[in-house]
Amino acid sequence: TFDPFLDLSLEIEKSNSLLDALACFTAVEAVEGENKYQCIQCKQEVSASKQLTIYKPPEVLAIQLKCFNASGAYGTKIDKRVDFDLSLDLKPFISDAQNDDEHDFKYTLYAVLVHSGWSTTSGHYYCFVCTSGTWHILNDSWVKKVSEKTVLEQKAYMLFYVRDCL
Repeated sequence: TFDPFLDLSLEIEKSNSLLDALACFTAVEAVEGENKYQCIQCKQEVSASKQLTIYKPPEVLAIQLKCFNASGAYGTKIDKRVDFDLSLDLKPFISDAQNDDEHDFKYTLYAVLVHSGWSTTSGHYYCFVCTSGTWHILNDSWVKKVSEKTVLEQKAYMLFYVRDCL
């Protein structure tokens, strides 16, 4: 089946990098035990495998790193930094991309959203945005120029990439 998406929500508890999280998201999963499929023809329950991949890569890719979980009355924050880069090649995560030499699946980071705080009910959001090759932090009533290094050191909540071949 094909499900359109506006953003990818990636689990980060077991991942230290964006590429690890994408690999987990697209990993082949065994469907066994109580979750077996019922064969339409023979009506037997059968083991199977399933895999999520990206069928049609978007022009703008929004990635949410799942920093919050639902434990407790208000939820808790997974206070963890996940490595990400200024560029991203989605080819390993695209359906049938290995057979596609005509298209490029490379992206460039242009914004990072950060949540500071400890829970789902408190904290503050601010962002980093790249314009004309220069990074800035935008924090409520002020804007300041920052280095790429500063951006890459953040505990990102959301990452925004734009496709290079636009």
